[in-house]
Amino acid sequence: MGYTSGPRGTPRASRGASDADPEAVLAGLTGFVAGYGAAADGVHLVCSPLYHAAPSGHALGFLHSGHTVVIQPKFDAESLLRDIERYRVTTSHLVPTHFLRLLRLPDEIRGRYDLSSLQR
Repeated sequence: MGYTSGPRGTPRASRGASDADPEAVLAGLTGFVAGYGAAADGVHLVCSPLYHAAPSGHALGFLHSGHTVVIQPKFDAESLLRDIERYRVTTSHLVPTHFLRLLRLPDEIRGRYDLSSLQR
């Protein structure tokens, strides 16, 4: 069962258990991330809470597509850059707030890391 904080910040169930065939759900997840066109043997970095549908859906889709999944305990802009370099990350799911925090880092910090592995 997935949870969300919703607009009021109070955790609540966002979806219940499903009668869907697990193989069909898996095919949907892997088909979804295949649309990204990322390498089949990539590394996906999770920097958002896994109780939310988007980060968990991306993580499961990439995992079941053969990717390694790296999970950060919480978002930190510089540690995101460090982990992209360290683990040769190819994909990550980011939201506008993440990009804003990355852009607020000083240029010398942003330029310190090799992000060339990142595809999507």
